[in-house]
Amino acid sequence: MTNRKTLDQIRVAVSLRAKGRIGSGNEGGDKIKSFPTMIQNNGLLGALAYACELKGSGYKNQAEYKMAEFIVEYINELKSNNYSVTGNDDIEKPESLIEYLTKCTPEQFRRINAEVLAFLNYFRRFAS
Repeated sequence: MTNRKTLDQIRVAVSLRAKGRIGSGNEGGDKIKSFPTMIQNNGLLGALAYACELKGSGYKNQAEYKMAEFIVEYINELKSNNYSVTGNDDIEKPESLIEYLTKCTPEQFRRINAEVLAFLNYFRRFAS
């Protein structure tokens, strides 16, 4: 019998670790709740591009960038539990995820998008 975790267990574990490590946005809004909507309205690549927008020497949208980092953490956790959505590729930061998404197959893209939204559904519940 293997000690393999379910996808829900992985989603919850990463959500609980990330809980409290997210800040509010520039306007003081709850970015945790708005990020999944941003993905649904603008697509995963659009939301990640927004999160990675630079301003000076830092990121313009700090809370969104932090959310993108949690997404990367979740994707890497999937890989370490033999549920990889990125094959053998390592994703180190949100910018690496953007690069990967521009090269992957449509099927991989859809799977990653679905996993990200499933993860954020749990993250919203635990972090808000």
